[in-house]
Amino acid sequence: MRILVVGPTGEIGRRLVRRLLEAGHELTLHTRRADRLDLPPGASARVVEGAVTARDTVEAAAEGCEVVYHLAGWRRADFRVDAGEVEEMRRVVVTGARVVAESARAAGARRLVYTSSHLAVGEPRLSAEGDYALARRLAEAEVFRVGAAGLGTERLEVLVLCPALVVGLERGPFTRLVEDLAAGRVPVYPEGTTLPLVAAEDVVEAHHRALRGGVPGGKYLLMGGRMGWRQLADLVGLATGWPVVLRPVGARAARLAASFDAALLSRLRRRDPIAGPERLAALTHDPGEDGHRAARELSFEYHDLAAAIGAQLEAMVRARRIGGD
Repeated sequence: MRILVVGPTGEIGRRLVRRLLEAGHELTLHTRRADRLDLPPGASARVVEGAVTARDTVEAAAEGCEVVYHLAGWRRADFRVDAGEVEEMRRVVVTGARVVAESARAAGARRLVYTSSHLAVGEPRLSAEGDYALARRLAEAEVFRVGAAGLGTERLEVLVLCPALVVGLERGPFTRLVEDLAAGRVPVYPEGTTLPLVAAEDVVEAHHRALRGGVPGGKYLLMGGRMGWRQLADLVGLATGWPVVLRPVGARAARLAASFDAALLSRLRRRDPIAGPERLAALTHDPGEDGHRAARELSFEYHDLAAAIGAQLEAMVRARRIGGD
């Protein structure tokens, strides 16, 4: 099958590309930076360089492809968007989604698989979740609108996959949280909240199954389960040999602490905020459902989260990213 992958250089994108090549598919890769591609030895793929909003390059890449994956997104490893970046982020996320969907439909593709976020599942809390969550919801609306606009056989099937916090990545919100816990930079957490998690291999498997599986027009939460903050802190402590001090506080106190952290560190310009309101809201977002429907309709099984977290912690200790002197 001829397949276009938009955004093949991210961690999920790279793994999906490998999986599709192993299955014998013929790939076209659309990327802003071809030098960042990581193809297996001996593998080949057609490469088209361009921004996700560059319609001419996306249309050229989509030509002749039956399925289009759109994984390109915002460049940050967490969910924070600085005030001066909002317009660019919306252009990349929302306009980019529209351009890819319209290009897929124009090329006669059968299906578009769009990678969104768990932040776009459940009741919106726009005041807390911020611009990134809103952009993801708007982008989903765009791809569904484009898919519904076709007539008869020209209708583009659209599937939206919404991963929770992904376990097993080199970078990402969960990985950064682990680093912050190990360094003692997260002394409190919002009482009564848990972390929505999914293993990276499950995200890749769901995308692969979405080639043919799933219900057209379906939106699927990819979440293997939830874990308490204290349980995660204990696992980090066991991996590093140093106990993690963490205590619960009320949700309002946690938000105030996050806002103070963001404002103070922004003023000092020493580093990115540990939390920040948007990051805290993303870590604690409740999608209002579990990921069972995705597993059932896409025909895959979730991996054990504790084992996936344990493997990531071991790798981070070996790499001296946590637990060092």
